[in-house]
Amino acid sequence: MHIVDGVLSTEVLLTGAALTGLGLMQGMRHMPLEKIPVTGILAAMLFIASLVHVPMGPASVHLIMNGVAG
Repeated sequence: MHIVDGVLSTEVLLTGAALTGLGLMQGMRHMPLEKIPVTGILAAMLFIASLVHVPMGPASVHLIMNGVAG
């Protein structure tokens, strides 16, 4: 989701950043070292897929492929 600058307060942004950091630490703690390259390749593939824009009415949407990411 894209949000215009200045809509979210500083408290909301800091809370989101803190929760993101905690989630990353938790995920990295439980991820085996062997899965890190696979995760990087999958993230790169999903990023490339998001560059595909599909025209829909007067606007366009892009693929997010969340179901593939798991």
